[in-house]
Amino acid sequence: MRLAVVAAALVLGSGTASAEPCRRAEVADPAPGRSEAVLPAEARIARDLTLSNNTLVWSSGESLWRLRLDGNVCAERIAGRPAEAASAVDSLRVAVAGDSVVALTRTALMELAPTVAAAGTPVAQLPETPQTFVMADGALYTSVWRSDAIYRVDLATGTAVELAQLPKGSGRFGFLLAVHGDTLYAASWGQRTLTAIPLGTGIPKTIARGLAAGPTALSLDDTHAYLYLESGPKFPGAVVAIELAKPGAKPRTLATGIANSDSLLRDGDWLYLRSDARGKRGAIDLVRVPLAGGAPERVAVDLPSPARPIGADAEAIYLDGGTRIVRLQKP
Repeated sequence: MRLAVVAAALVLGSGTASAEPCRRAEVADPAPGRSEAVLPAEARIARDLTLSNNTLVWSSGESLWRLRLDGNVCAERIAGRPAEAASAVDSLRVAVAGDSVVALTRTALMELAPTVAAAGTPVAQLPETPQTFVMADGALYTSVWRSDAIYRVDLATGTAVELAQLPKGSGRFGFLLAVHGDTLYAASWGQRTLTAIPLGTGIPKTIARGLAAGPTALSLDDTHAYLYLESGPKFPGAVVAIELAKPGAKPRTLATGIANSDSLLRDGDWLYLRSDARGKRGAIDLVRVPLAGGAPERVAVDLPSPARPIGADAEAIYLDGGTRIVRLQKP
């Protein structure tokens, strides 16, 4: 299957990008310090809810949507096919960095809003469907279905090249990708490894191997990589810290007993994660763990599925609730 990567020059913080009329989101306040914007059915969050420049952006079917955090609770379709023609298949992916949006679709070319398409959108071909991706310094870095390679797409020219090839089997179940400074980090679920890939050379170096379970979430700061290791019948789920300056050193366990998390948000001195609530079928809690380590602290309970923490500003944490966007006032 071939795939096109389309770079769209959207300015998220202003009204310069073409958008359809507002679709009002219903607002509920189910608990003190918690508000929820219930989205129209055609704008439900399929994937990739991202917070950038005071604007939330996400994909729904074959369209991209945004909601500005200016108090008007207005969901706007900014690109893609008309909302009434959107497919039920979650075929559109979206990555955001600063003022730029990159849309990834399985078709040869995504149909963008006219004023966006007029900006001139480079197209690059990848060998398969993208699994995970991250944007940094004018480039998109992505892994693709069942491949051990990491690709770099130059957003100015559309040129796609193989940045690095990891050991056989590393990408069979997908990677987690994150860029910090001049290095791309790739965590392999199948091989249970963390690899550092300098952007200048593309030569991979293993930072950690033999992790206790497959990593499903990754975050970084200047000194450490933080991973959530998947819970299972024989493993309770854990958050670990890996010191970047000491490749091969044993990961330090920060907290255990967090179930079924797939996102890890670092904000200040805390790591925020979702966790299945014990004893409550389908219920989800938001927990936070201090960077120094310690017992998980519950921030909110009985959240709507999937309730992934995706971003934070000075006042609040934002979560992907599928049919709604959840805002939690910081403790």
